[in-house]
This record gives sequence, structure tokens and C-alpha cells, in this order.
Amino acid sequence: MSYLKQKSTFNIDSAQELIKMNYYAPSVHCSYYGCFQFMKYTLKNYHKTTYEKIEQECLNSPRGTHGYIIDNTLAILKSKINNNRDFANIKRKLKDLKTFRIKSDYFNEQILIDDATKSLEFSETIIRTVKTNLK
Repeated sequence: MSYLKQKSTFNIDSAQELIKMNYYAPSVHCSYYGCFQFMKYTLKNYHKTTYEKIEQECLNSPRGTHGYIIDNTLAILKSKINNNRDFANIKRKLKDLKTFRIKSDYFNEQILIDDATKSLEFSETIIRTVKTNLK
């Protein structure tokens, strides 16, 4: 059993509940991490490797853990998605999701329902795309 996949599901479920409770900033955090954890879980299975090996590669990456996971997921998706527009759309959603999370976690800015619902929508779309293309 993969605890990271389970955490991903918990984070997506939590984002939905937090939005219902008008807790928009923490919902953005959960949407992002639900997506990020799912990508990491999927990379492990796609490459038939271990989390320990991925962690070592992340440590050696100049882009850090998040950059490594995102860049590697996008590289595989680029080779699998035949439509350039569809790939560009997923790439933009990932970039925007990360931007929303940084704004939510680090800046003295109010997070409104629009950013929260977009973050959840982007996360769910990215997860669906990864599930479909990285089998």
C-alpha cells in the first residue's frame, strides 16, 4: 500500500471540505499537495523505482524536490500527450497551481473562493491526466 497515494486522496478530500467551510487558503495548500503527492507516487510506479531513489534524485536536482517531481512528470506527459495544446494546458495548470499555493502559504494576501476552486479543479484535472497517461 502506498501511503503517499492515500495522503494525496486525503488532501483532495480535505480541499473540498475546506472550501465548503470557507477556509480557502488551506484548501489551496491541500489541492497542491494532493496533486504533488500523486505525481510522486505515479513517478515511482512508472519508473519501477523506490521513494528512496526518488528522494536521492531530488536532493541532487538543482530544482529541488518540487521542481524534480514536476519537471519529470511533465517530461513524461509531453511524450505521451500528442496534442501540443493539451500538453500546454496541463503545463499551465501545474504552474498556476504552484503559484496559487505559494501565494496562499507565504504571502500576506487574502485567498478567495475563485483561487480555491480553481486550485482544486486544476489539481483534479492534472491527477486525471497523469492517471490516463502514466500507466
